[in-house]
Amino acid sequence: MDSITTGLSQGDFHRLGVLSNGVMTDILTLIGAGGGGSGITDVTTQSPLLTVTNVGTTRDLSLNLSTYSSTVAMNSAIASALASYVTSTALSNALSAYTDTTSLTTLLALKQAALTAGAGIFLNGATLSSYTLRWNGLSTPTIPTIIQELHWDNYTMAETVNVSSGKVELTIGHPTDMASQTWANTQLANKQDSLAYYSESVGAPTYYVFTDETATPPLYLAWASGTYVNNVGSQLLTLTLYHSLSSLPTTGQMFFSMDLQAGTTNEVVLSTNDNSWSNWAEVKFSGLNANWQTHTWQTALYPNGFMNFHLGVVAPASQYTQALGTINLRNLRISTMTASSVTISRDLTVQNDITCVSLTQTSDESIKQNIGLASLEELQRVFDAVSVKTYDRVDIPGDRVGFVAQDLQAAISVDSKLQNIVNPIYSTKAPLLGLDYARLVTVLWGVCKNQQAELSALTTRMAALESKKRKS
Repeated sequence: MDSITTGLSQGDFHRLGVLSNGVMTDILTLIGAGGGGSGITDVTTQSPLLTVTNVGTTRDLSLNLSTYSSTVAMNSAIASALASYVTSTALSNALSAYTDTTSLTTLLALKQAALTAGAGIFLNGATLSSYTLRWNGLSTPTIPTIIQELHWDNYTMAETVNVSSGKVELTIGHPTDMASQTWANTQLANKQDSLAYYSESVGAPTYYVFTDETATPPLYLAWASGTYVNNVGSQLLTLTLYHSLSSLPTTGQMFFSMDLQAGTTNEVVLSTNDNSWSNWAEVKFSGLNANWQTHTWQTALYPNGFMNFHLGVVAPASQYTQALGTINLRNLRISTMTASSVTISRDLTVQNDITCVSLTQTSDESIKQNIGLASLEELQRVFDAVSVKTYDRVDIPGDRVGFVAQDLQAAISVDSKLQNIVNPIYSTKAPLLGLDYARLVTVLWGVCKNQQAELSALTTRMAALESKKRKS
């Protein structure tokens, strides 16, 4: 049987049916049937919510539910009461970014303990720093953190244990090629002090070829002719090659300097010409090997201002031969040099040989006075009185030929104009006599003039005698 409910929680009813044994039965019938079959004689209530009204034999029950809430009101009240609370899902979501004590302890065990800055380390908040780098005045790293290793090259280094501190120390000394003060003082003591009466002017080079294969960028020579390869740090040359230079000075010397290394051949001929083989010069560098060797040479410049220089080319009628192959070349420098000069403003005493290209002595008329003709008779007397000698010197080994200064001194009178041929030398404790061999030419010159005069007179006499003989 279907149940029918009114949805009312209280009210007055003419009939109130309730379900009894599966059947909807009037509540009064059920009440009347109670009490052992004699029926319910009265209805009372123990709850203030239920009121019983007597109307004859009828009892009206009134249920007062005004103090109770409806389901809607309860739901609303419950929702309002729980508004300040959170659901389990929301609470889980809110706590998902947090960790529990066990997990937190595990995570903290993996973290660095509190740091205390030691010597050479500076701690500022969470930032660690140390000494900065600076060199040569104000030079610093382009990027402060880029340098990861300090490197000392060619310095004396030692790892030692400091007994006092108990620490291993790296001791950096002086550069390995640096001389000690004691050695430097010893060497300086053997050197000449600055010369008060000496000065020199060193010429400056003018380069016509200058290669630097290790520069950035590298500088190579583009040869006018020949096969070559620009390698890292050098050129690989296949002999033969040449290059031309023009608009050069027309006098002086051209200087060559180069580093050579053997390839498939261990020799190279360097030759030059003036754009033809009419004028040429050459040199040969032999004994090249796996090591780099620096070779130098100089030759005269050509009057036409041209110079072709060749590697591996043998000049016509040359005394050299050339084994062809490859060589390695670097640091090729070809230059002229402006004039150098040395000025010595006092007497120069030399204990050993002097070698020079030429010797020029000042002889200008502007610095001379009382100029007169030398006596040919006196020059002849000196020539006749002095003989060439052979001898051994006590200070220099070997047989020698020359003059004895005392012989010339004895042959020249004290009032003679020839006194400057013999001069004392004060380079030793006891003065020695020296000869101006160049001025001895004047003695020979005078003798030659005497002989020339005699020859001229004899020639004149012979011509006169020959003339008389032809007339007779």
